[in-house]
Amino acid sequence: MPSLPKWLFALSLVALALLGFAGCSSNPKQGWPSPAVVGDTIYVGSRSGKLMALDRAQGSVRWRYPAEADKRLGFIYSAPLVVEHALYLGTYEGKVYALDVDSHEQLWEPFNAGGRIVSQPVLQGETLLVAAGNRLFALSRKTGRPLREPFVAEGDIWAGPVLNRGTIYFATLGHKVYALDGETWALRWAPFTAQGAFVTDPLVVDNTVYVGAFDSKFYALDGATGQLRWPQPFAADAWFWSPAVANEKAVYVASIDGKLYALDYKTGANRWGQPYFAGGPVGTGPILADGHLILSTDKGRVQALEPSQGTPLWEYEAEAGVLGALEPSEGTLYFMDQEQNLHAVRIDSGRRVWRVPLGQ
Repeated sequence: MPSLPKWLFALSLVALALLGFAGCSSNPKQGWPSPAVVGDTIYVGSRSGKLMALDRAQGSVRWRYPAEADKRLGFIYSAPLVVEHALYLGTYEGKVYALDVDSHEQLWEPFNAGGRIVSQPVLQGETLLVAAGNRLFALSRKTGRPLREPFVAEGDIWAGPVLNRGTIYFATLGHKVYALDGETWALRWAPFTAQGAFVTDPLVVDNTVYVGAFDSKFYALDGATGQLRWPQPFAADAWFWSPAVANEKAVYVASIDGKLYALDYKTGANRWGQPYFAGGPVGTGPILADGHLILSTDKGRVQALEPSQGTPLWEYEAEAGVLGALEPSEGTLYFMDQEQNLHAVRIDSGRRVWRVPLGQ
């Protein structure tokens, strides 16, 4: 397990970023872009501020946007959203872009949201939901124009939005979980308040909202009322940084100290008895794919487990830490490491299919 000084240093960096120091010119941002796989194409952002389209089979680059060497979009922290022939992407600098994936031309002028965009845009009918800073925007996906006044939250929104049964759920750095009516945007219930920031998307299953916070607690909230579902929140030894995932047996969530838990839906009790230790801080995951529970560490150890018992199945070593999302598609796992290598790995075995360096 990492030594205490390293932990204090790592956690301090995260805390500084949350407080806004990452935006200072003396502290350059890097981003942790995530891939989106659509058909035979992978779309992903790069550290150089480019959007790239790659061939899924070989990993060869088909095109970059902007094509000009001296132009860039900005730092990218999420996967693009691809709908039909349109691609939507938000940047840390607060711009929302819409591109035609065939012509690589802009569909409309970039929308300036005026706040940092960390989460992926979400489609609600013909409306794009975009979280930027502490505001939630509704944009026309055809024109990029706002369709209503933005909802102003307490604290920046890194977590969500998530749509479920006509409700928009999201959580904030201001320790709040919100539930809005999907049509009117009226509050469904008074925002739930934790003792720490939320930086991860809520998971909504059977009208229960599961989300972990920087108070080292993992909450289960009634989706209709916002009240606690469990007798008490599940308490871990460290913050919750990455989102939870669920199957018919358990809710799986990892804390930043490298422990992965399998929790009972109804009580929050640990179904494995003891958590699985990933060998270092969990950078992203877990996800469920093809019967495997998969997560990665900030040092680049991608690990697959058998979900019911937490038994290790395989391990893959990337060249650097993995902080962006793990994207499964047709038996292959795609992800970017922090040295800008895009990896394709077989889910059934952990075997590398290819690795492509995308540069700085």
